[in-house]
Amino acid sequence: MEVPPWETLKRGIVPTYKFEETDKNGQGTKILIDGFEAKQSEFQSTDPLIQYILWYTVVGSFGRYFSVPRKMDVELKPIALTTAVSIPFGFRFPDESTDLSNGSDNYCKILGPETIDCGETEEGRQVTVNVVGAILGEARRQIVPPTYEMMGLWLCKDHIKVERSNRILEDLFGGQYFYRAMLIFANCQQFDLTANRNNILYDQEEYDLAVTELKTFLEKILGDPATIPYFEAKKAENQTEKEEKKREQEEQREQDNEQRLNEYRGRPDLDSPGVTGAPIKEPRSEGETALLLQAMISSGHPGIDFRIGEYKVYTGTDLLVEYKDKSIPAFAWVEIVVKLEKLFQWVHPPQRIHRIVCWELGDVAERQKFSSGEEAKLSKKQHGRYRLDVGTDSIEVYVPRELLARHN
Repeated sequence: MEVPPWETLKRGIVPTYKFEETDKNGQGTKILIDGFEAKQSEFQSTDPLIQYILWYTVVGSFGRYFSVPRKMDVELKPIALTTAVSIPFGFRFPDESTDLSNGSDNYCKILGPETIDCGETEEGRQVTVNVVGAILGEARRQIVPPTYEMMGLWLCKDHIKVERSNRILEDLFGGQYFYRAMLIFANCQQFDLTANRNNILYDQEEYDLAVTELKTFLEKILGDPATIPYFEAKKAENQTEKEEKKREQEEQREQDNEQRLNEYRGRPDLDSPGVTGAPIKEPRSEGETALLLQAMISSGHPGIDFRIGEYKVYTGTDLLVEYKDKSIPAFAWVEIVVKLEKLFQWVHPPQRIHRIVCWELGDVAERQKFSSGEEAKLSKKQHGRYRLDVGTDSIEVYVPRELLARHN
């Protein structure tokens, strides 16, 4: 290069260059890229870079299956290495292996290569498609970068992958199940590409002719006696795997239930004199605390001076309750927690809380801050009742453990 290439390009100027003939009897061009800048997150090692080159560039051409003579030798020399890493030219499918006696993982059935005559356009332009692919078991898909993003049908030009078009496969096969085991390249030199060469132009007669004949080729795959055994074996394996997973889940549920039962037996019984329908054990969750609260209300416990109007677990404040203020009906928002200390651990601003019901106070200090930054001061009003002062507002706190103990 006659000028610094990277800096020149950044200024919007095409850099100039010079060349010399090193072997007048040879053939071809050698290009050396020195000082290439890339994001570290994209190419932290040579492996993803090699994979990128093999998949997205001419180095990954599958023209060898159609006797295309093109060849390119590529070497990478990272700064940290003393020798260059050679990248083999051309995409290669794994060796064919159709033995299913040990399962479908190592299966590989090559499809093609086949050149399809698709007819002529109205202007007399001949359209042909070169198709090659394979049905691959899961263990033979290492040649594909991210499997679920790359498997299926690729439309190509110059024997380079341009655009994945699994919509064609889904229309033919009725879903995604089959194409996830297929890797098929369909090259048509008559395809027109978008300006950035990332997509095929669909609005052209050449595309319609190519896809019509391509569908005919693809339809034969599912009915091919050589491929049917793979899909049958894979289906049987999936069913066995599904049944095994279901059995493991059932066993896990049994273990969970047994553990839950043992933990329940070890919990202390709830001492709730005068309360009908209370839970048997002391509460350990918001739901159990809510059940106890309703039982106390239904039994007319004197420590609770409101009734539940609405209960929502997942949105907003837990309870909307009704009570009387000097014989005048009123409403209040109530938050339920097992321990009052939990309230200060959540992202739960206190502005919309009028009352709190907690089974016990837990490890809570006299002065404590909410996660939103407001400071609260806790003071006792009477047995089982507290006041939580937040700025100029006060929140009533009900503690059923203490309220029940008072009536023992």
